[in-house]
Amino acid sequence: MPVENVAIVKQFLKLKPSTFSGEIDLVKANEWLLEMEKNFRLLRCGEQQKVEIGSYLLTGAASRWWNLKGVREPSMNWARFKVIFREKYVPRALQNAKCAEFEHLKQTGKPIAEYEAAFTNLAEYAPHLVATDEMRARRFEDGLRYEIKRVIQPLVLPTYADVLDRAIIVEQDEMEKKKYFDSKKRQNFNNKGPSGQKRQKPESNWRNQRGQIPKCPTCGKNHSGECWKKRPDVICFYCNEVGHIKRNCPKLGTGAIVPRGNQGGENARPGGNSQGNQGNRSGNENNQRQGQVFALMPGDTRNDEVVVAGNILICSLPAYVFI
Repeated sequence: MPVENVAIVKQFLKLKPSTFSGEIDLVKANEWLLEMEKNFRLLRCGEQQKVEIGSYLLTGAASRWWNLKGVREPSMNWARFKVIFREKYVPRALQNAKCAEFEHLKQTGKPIAEYEAAFTNLAEYAPHLVATDEMRARRFEDGLRYEIKRVIQPLVLPTYADVLDRAIIVEQDEMEKKKYFDSKKRQNFNNKGPSGQKRQKPESNWRNQRGQIPKCPTCGKNHSGECWKKRPDVICFYCNEVGHIKRNCPKLGTGAIVPRGNQGGENARPGGNSQGNQGNRSGNENNQRQGQVFALMPGDTRNDEVVVAGNILICSLPAYVFI
């Protein structure tokens, strides 16, 4: 071994490289080759130096194999070393399986970093599919999820590094969108009741849950505001009872007999002479009825000091009344 090679070997051994003992293990054999090439680049080893250092780190069954195989090719370079090494320790059937796995590799639900690591590892078993940087870029691009690929593919990025960089950017943008919509979804869920319906704004205190006017506990009817049952100044002009007006009279439509003088309009008001036609009809009645007048005014009128008296006609009958 030349003196300069001895110096390189000493520097290489200071890196504490792994040895290979001859296991038939596809992954382990390839990892050993990758580690060797990384150290070769660091020390800028020549082709002959690579073969000498690589063969030196073979132990056990691998060392015996090299003594039988390698010595027959004294002018061997590192590329040839890898070919015969893989023929022995990376069986063709396993390589074909890994190559097929690489051809069908898809990102699916994996993040970009995980997909890229699997892509790089499997590409070692299918070098013919990634012979150029552009082929590598197109192969990587083809395996991306549709949501990412549809953004990147129209750009026709020329290098693998460009495709990888843009894919990471698109993925980060998707993650930001997902966070935003997830927060909106949680916000909308918090605004809904347990049944999934939107929470209703509080209604005014006089409406029940169905939006109907509540039932009055005093009169048993549905209305809002003060109950007329509690107001003695509210008198029905149909049945002469207090607490309601004619349109709400419970005797309407029941056939109940009420004084005829009170029938007619909704309200009876004090006034002057009645019309002649009504007087003629009333005059033909066999039994005359006494007229009544009602005064509608707010509050209690019993304490009023002013009283108006006079004669008026009610149903064509003269009556002396106090107002």
